[in-house]
Order: sequence, then structure tokens, then C-alpha cells
Amino acid sequence: MDDNTNLIDRLIIVCCHAIWLGGPSNGHDEAEWAIEPFQRGETPTFIEHIKAGLKVLSEEPNSLLVFSGYEAGENDEV
Repeated sequence: MDDNTNLIDRLIIVCCHAIWLGGPSNGHDEAEWAIEPFQRGETPTFIEHIKAGLKVLSEEPNSLLVFSGYEAGENDEV
């Protein structure tokens, strides 16, 4: 495996507020997401954020795309 990290000159970070668990609808079914009740109805926005990050990556060939965040619940300590 070649180490091309020296070619990276831009970092793209998409701040994630939910985790897509996978599924046949590619995230269009809210049941495919690990979300809190207050996030219901927001999953289309999450998909648009992912698409925006991918668009910038396609326009900036020496970039690295990172999705930040984790699955958190009301009982999780941060």
C-alpha cells in the first residue's frame, strides 16, 4: 500500500450528529439512523451534509474527508 498522505493539503470535516447504520434506503428511512427522539425529521439534513462533504472532496483531489462525531445517548458521559 502506498502512503499518499504527503499529498493531502486540505482537510474536510463533516460534523455528524447521528450515525447511519446502513440499510436498503441509503439513509432515507429514519429507522436506519441512530438518533435521539429530538432529532426526528432531521435525517435529510444529515444526508445533505454527507453529500456536501463528498462534493468538496470530488473538487479537491488532494483532500481528506473525515466524518466526526459518535453515537451518544442521554446517559453517555462526554
